[in-house]
Amino acid sequence: MNISEEMLMNGRRDVLEKFGLKIESDKEGTARSELELQDRHWNLYHMPYGGVQFNMADITAGAAFLTAGGYGVTASGNVDFLRPPAKDTKKLYCKAEVRKMGRRVSFVDAEVSDDAGTQLATYSFVFVNTEA
Repeated sequence: MNISEEMLMNGRRDVLEKFGLKIESDKEGTARSELELQDRHWNLYHMPYGGVQFNMADITAGAAFLTAGGYGVTASGNVDFLRPPAKDTKKLYCKAEVRKMGRRVSFVDAEVSDDAGTQLATYSFVFVNTEA
């Protein structure tokens, strides 16, 4: 399933285009994304801003929630930054999976890695189903 198209149909064209995120899923309750890093994503230490990684994880986790039949908003998110990306990193990758899909509240885990395959951070999100 092309999650980017599904999200575009739900009015999120601005977020995906502005952020430059490509999202896809081949299994219910999962999503993966990739972000080609641009000048606007780097902080003064020439590392991607932590907020860039968090936003990427949040959007990807939301896509996994969407593929599992959820429709709602992020209620909370937690991040554990493990290490900075390699200095020559060109892309970030995220994968997310629904841990528990509830009628009203769902839990999704995500992780971000660099293009060397090194895990940079882990995330846990809680989503509230607004159609419950």
